[in-house]
Amino acid sequence: MKNLMTLILLALVPSLVVAQGEKGSAKPDTLELEKKIKENPDDAAAFNKYMTQTIQALLPAIDSNPDKAEAMLKKMDEFLAVLEPETPAGKQLLARAKRASTSLTSRIKMARTTFEDLERELTEEPDNMEVLSMLVGKASNSAAGLARTEPKKAEEIIAKAKKILKDAREKTEKEETQKAIDNMLERSFRQLDAMVASGKKLLELIGKDATEMNVDGWVNGEALSAKDLKGKVVLLDFWAVWCGPCIATFPHLNEWNEKYSDKGLVIVGVTKYYNYAWDEEKNRAMRSQEKVTPEDENKMLEKFAASHNLKHRFAIQSSGELSKYYGVTGIPHAVVIDQQGKIRMIRVGSGEKNAKDIEGLLEELLN
Repeated sequence: MKNLMTLILLALVPSLVVAQGEKGSAKPDTLELEKKIKENPDDAAAFNKYMTQTIQALLPAIDSNPDKAEAMLKKMDEFLAVLEPETPAGKQLLARAKRASTSLTSRIKMARTTFEDLERELTEEPDNMEVLSMLVGKASNSAAGLARTEPKKAEEIIAKAKKILKDAREKTEKEETQKAIDNMLERSFRQLDAMVASGKKLLELIGKDATEMNVDGWVNGEALSAKDLKGKVVLLDFWAVWCGPCIATFPHLNEWNEKYSDKGLVIVGVTKYYNYAWDEEKNRAMRSQEKVTPEDENKMLEKFAASHNLKHRFAIQSSGELSKYYGVTGIPHAVVIDQQGKIRMIRVGSGEKNAKDIEGLLEELLN
């Protein structure tokens, strides 16, 4: 799953998720997109692709190299400043992009600020709401990225932030600040605590036996039996047809299927029915207002697979038994099972780091 800041930025430019899922085609060169947008600032498709690529390139640099991220953001801002769209839709997209820039600026400032810096500032000025908010934001961004892979580290970050907040509450005499801090402690960390708990459960699964593939049906290929999977490396990809980040992983899944299937890799996309049908006119899956039969939803999934050039099979579960066993709380959720039927890795989200981790393990197991 992406971190909170990524989700906020994608919400600011809502069409970005759609842009990520376009059949895994090669990304246009940024300079080509800039030229195209300058010629027509109301070209929404080109603008969304430009913002998607820029934000996806910028986000990883924020924590590792904030100076580089700032330079990238400055270049983006300079480009946005010269655009003069004429349509209401174009003006709205540009406004959202500029709000995304403001969020990124705050995120870069946050990355440059340490917890110790924030603690010192709150010791001197416990009622500084900007610093209090930055503390919660920094803890959220830092812990969210670690919660499912290194939950103990995430837990330490959360505990540190909570202590700083509690110390600030003791120092302030303003009831307004006290209530704000109480609200932060009660609500802001609830999701993080749940993510840490989920991460601990995922770590406990590593080394355990995979469970049987008890599913209701198969799409995009013949049904797989336990015999078919014995001695194979199995990659379970929990996904949904409506999930933009899931669609963003398809190029990796296609690459791995082509590269490793002959060496013993079996990829299974685990999903369930969401009452989606195939819209022939728009050539895409759409939620239906009427009841969709399993047979028709299977046909939709076949067409969906073909539209994204997906060759691996889909397993349909209705009881959620597999999701529960593998601790699925967010998608995409990938599980790598080795030739001995042991769970070797679990990764949640569509980030490049997760893709590199998974491919590294596939290389190790299959070569």
